[in-house]
Amino acid sequence: MRCKNSFVAIAAFSEDEFRGLCEAMNRLDLFEKYASIDERLKEENQDVIYKTLHDWAKEKTVEELIELSNKFGFASDKVMSSKDQYEDEHWKERKSIWVYDDPISGSLAEVAPVPKLSESPGRIKWTARPTGIDNEHVFIRILGLSKEEVEELYKKNVIGRWIEQIPWTCPPPDWNGKDGLFYP
Repeated sequence: MRCKNSFVAIAAFSEDEFRGLCEAMNRLDLFEKYASIDERLKEENQDVIYKTLHDWAKEKTVEELIELSNKFGFASDKVMSSKDQYEDEHWKERKSIWVYDDPISGSLAEVAPVPKLSESPGRIKWTARPTGIDNEHVFIRILGLSKEEVEELYKKNVIGRWIEQIPWTCPPPDWNGKDGLFYP
């Protein structure tokens, strides 16, 4: 839910949790009408409940909502941004933030990218590769097409490559055109 200063996740599945949420919103009429989970799961009832919840939450701060959830017995917490996750001491202590060197993009951080297994620890070799970065290798060296045939496929939009105007689909501006290629 959007609130005054960020986003917050709210959960009230059980009857007691839903009662607490309704009490916090000063809307016991909702609890009386939708006390059973079966009633709350009906689509038309969810629309009413969610609209009421959205209207209520947007007038509160994250801190107010968390305080109310603690007081009335339903779950809520701030929806963390990647910056929040990166800076969170608990996440750091659990080693849930990984900093690694990507062969194209350089130093990057990932949040909890792989499971922590004692006998076979995870690793990160690279982040998402730019769209079409290995096209030439696949089409020329593996499939045996000529450079001219590959160019024709580009012209006809049969194959594609990253779009410079969409930063997350392409290499960084200072990429030298060679680093990080699987198949030079």
